[in-house]
Formats: sequence, structure tokens, C-alpha cells
Amino acid sequence: HPDEGDRSAEEAAQTVKAVLEAVDLPLIIWGCENDDKDNEILPLVAQTLDEKRPRQWYYALMDYGVSLKEQHPNPNRRSAHYTKQSPFEGSLRQVRGMILRALVKDPGMTESVLVKELNRDVDQVGKSLQQLCKEGFVFKKGKRFFIADR
Repeated sequence: HPDEGDRSAEEAAQTVKAVLEAVDLPLIIWGCENDDKDNEILPLVAQTLDEKRPRQWYYALMDYGVSLKEQHPNPNRRSAHYTKQSPFEGSLRQVRGMILRALVKDPGMTESVLVKELNRDVDQVGKSLQQLCKEGFVFKKGKRFFIADR
């Protein structure tokens, strides 16, 4: 990393190669998030990868992910921005999906028909339709709703 010793791309590639030879595990190589350095280093790191056995590498990567998940709690939960998503059943997300499916199948439905067809609360359907219109997924013509062309 430029802020941590600023070693050359060749040194970084040698370090990756040495680690790959020392352990019998797949590695995930992440750049330093400095575009100039990453563009120089990552092609050299790619030369160290085993391209003859990609399936084995990916299977090992998946197994490693499973073992990490068993050993450590979800790191996303430590983020200051993490929030657990509300349950899907009965949510506005579910109603929005139902509305989109209904309008794909039968374009031009009115709000009252959607409420009846979906067997949902009028407030949920109305709020969902407003959001879908605002986001450009659906448009209203008169009293009827249609899927928007993108």
C-alpha cells in the first residue's frame, strides 16, 4: 500500500507467490484501493494463480467461506450502517413485487382492482404504487397503472 511502505509491484507479487507456496489454501487478493498501484500489481498477482485447476480453487474457496462463517459472526453486523432487514412476509417489498407481477400479467389495472386481486390493504397497495411510480417502474394513465418502459 502506498501509505504502508509503498513497495513495488514485483515485491507484492513475490509476497503473494511466497504465501501461496507456504499454505495449502486459496487466497483472495485484494488491491490497496489505489488505482495506480492496483493496475500495476494485480496483473502480476494474476500470474501466480493456478489456471489449470480453477474448479478445485473455487470449491476450496467455497469451503473456506463456510468454515469462516462457522468460526466468526457476520462481520456486516459490526458496521455502523448495518440494519437487519424486516421480515418479507406482509412487507411493502412483498406487495411491490405482487403489484409488478400483476401488472406484467394484466396491464392497466386500477388501484381498487389491485387491492381486490392481491387481497391486500388499500394503504399498502396505495403506498407501494406511489413508490413504484416515483421510482419509474410503473406509470399511471388516468386511473390505470402500467409497467414503465425503461
